[in-house]
Amino acid sequence: MDWSYNLLSDGERIVLRRIAPFVGDSPLRGARYIAGELEGTGEFFDAIAGLVEKSLIATRIDETQARYRLLETTRAYALEKLEEHAEVDVVFRRHAEYVAGCLESQRAALSPLPHAERVAAICVK
Repeated sequence: MDWSYNLLSDGERIVLRRIAPFVGDSPLRGARYIAGELEGTGEFFDAIAGLVEKSLIATRIDETQARYRLLETTRAYALEKLEEHAEVDVVFRRHAEYVAGCLESQRAALSPLPHAERVAAICVK
């Protein structure tokens, strides 16, 4: 993994390690929120496209949008890199904010569902 990681652009490295908190699929908007601001406007999208092209991120298209996922071994490696760059607290806070925002925005509409189903329905969209 080190060899592949070292071949990535700076933007690709940042996005790869910052999306590591997602377990399973994540929507593009979630990945973008957690990745934070990158220098160029299109840098995030270029980084995602590069990571997909290099098979470091898997994609799945459902009826409404593309979903992105790190393989578990890649995710574990990215989490290590997140620690090395002292970004764990900031990135996990952003992940928590994103999930909390998803839950809050959809809570009323999905209130009849059991809690686990609400979380799955909200945060994987």
